[in-house]
Order: sequence, then structure tokens, then C-alpha cells
Amino acid sequence: MNRLTHYFAHKPQEELAKTLYITAGLPSLDQFQETLDSLVASGASIIEIGMPFSDPLADGPTIQKANELALQQGVHLPWIFEAIQSFRNRHETPIVLMGYINPVLHYGIEAFAQECERVGVDGVILPDVPLEEMDRVREIFHAHQCSLIGLITPTSTDDRIQELDRLCSGFLYIVMVTGVTGGNASQYTSNTRTFLERVRHIVTNNHIMAGFGIQQRSDIEPYEDLIDGFIVGSALLRVLMDSSSHNSKEALQSFLSQLQS
Repeated sequence: MNRLTHYFAHKPQEELAKTLYITAGLPSLDQFQETLDSLVASGASIIEIGMPFSDPLADGPTIQKANELALQQGVHLPWIFEAIQSFRNRHETPIVLMGYINPVLHYGIEAFAQECERVGVDGVILPDVPLEEMDRVREIFHAHQCSLIGLITPTSTDDRIQELDRLCSGFLYIVMVTGVTGGNASQYTSNTRTFLERVRHIVTNNHIMAGFGIQQRSDIEPYEDLIDGFIVGSALLRVLMDSSSHNSKEALQSFLSQLQS
């Protein structure tokens, strides 16, 4: 049982898990560890670290810009693994890596999974892995105590949701709106609740975490009875990237405080 599955096994039923997403290396290489510490201090249940990629197709302008900044600073997979190992010297908060399959294949999927186990990565999200390949990929990661986490979208069929529930572990990432990251809760409609009710009815093996469009705690309150937690990404990154270097810490803390339960 890795930290992710341990967390959900012991989470009080009424508690919503809070996953905070940050692109590796932001707001700067020197400030990254301190920023991770701030996420933990704010009560992050899980930290999701984005692996920068030059062509992040599922992401909107904010995360695309974050990817560009990270790549310009020289962030790559060995740097990310070293950063996570340093984090693990201080914290036991579950860590999930999110990114695209191309850099993982270039690194070597078996070698990547081995490094995940060595430094303490608890789960991976690879949204562009075809469903037909997920069983093979899952076996590799599970052999190294790492959960493979799938994404469910409003256009996912019942059969696909069932199959992802069978193949994945840790949790399922529920994409609240059709489109890319970086939207807001104004995109949520009555169909959003209907979608979540459908997912809740079908998914029996996994916890479900809602993401896309969540900028503040109140955005998710209408759906608390249907989810196990929520994910905040683009809104957090905007705070980091829009703040000057000397006040990014204060801006981040102010943003995180309004996500508290």
C-alpha cells in the first residue's frame, strides 16, 4: 500500500481530499521546495506535480505557459526525481506525477517506474495513454507500488468508465467540463451534476476527484455529496506566475487560505 492508497483508506468519509497541482520547477528552481512546503502546510492531501512537455494538448494557456517556463529553466525528469527525493526527506504527503507519455517512453517506462518507486512517487496520470495500452502500463507501475490514475470526461461512455475503474487505482480524475484546463466554475451546469451522478453510480473500485475549473472552495460545494475530493491547478499556477518574485510566497499563502475547508 503506497501513501496514496493509505491516505484514502484512512480518510474520514466526510473529509474532502484536496489535491494541489504545480508544474515542476515553479515559480523558480530555487523556490520550488519552499513552495511544496507551503502546499503541505496549507493542508494539501495530495500534491500533483506536472512534468513539463513541449506540446501539452489537454492543457489551457496557463499550464502551457507554466510548461514553457519550466522547460526554459531546464526542468527535466532527472531533476524532477531529485526534487521529489528531497521533498521525501521532509514530508510523507502523497505525490502524483502528471504528464504525457512521450517523455516517459523516451526515458524508458520501466526505468521511469523504478525511479518513481525509488524516490517516493505514489501515482501517475498519463492522459494520452490509449485505453487499449493501459493494462500493460498499469502492470509496470503497479509492480513498483505506483498507482495508475485515469481521467473520466463528460463524453466518456459507461463502458469506458467501467473499464477505467477496473484498470486504475488510487483515484479517478473526473474532468468536470469538456475542454482544456484553466476554465472556471461558470462552465458548470445542471449537466455537471448529472455527469457526476452517473460516475458515482458506475465507479465502485476507486475514489473520485473532481478537477478542471476549480478556483476556490465554494466552486465545489454544490457537488460535495458526489465526490471524494477536488483538484486545483491552473488557478494556483496563475498566482505563482502573476506574482513578482519577492511577493509570490505571500500571494500563494493568501490563495491557499481561501481553499481551506
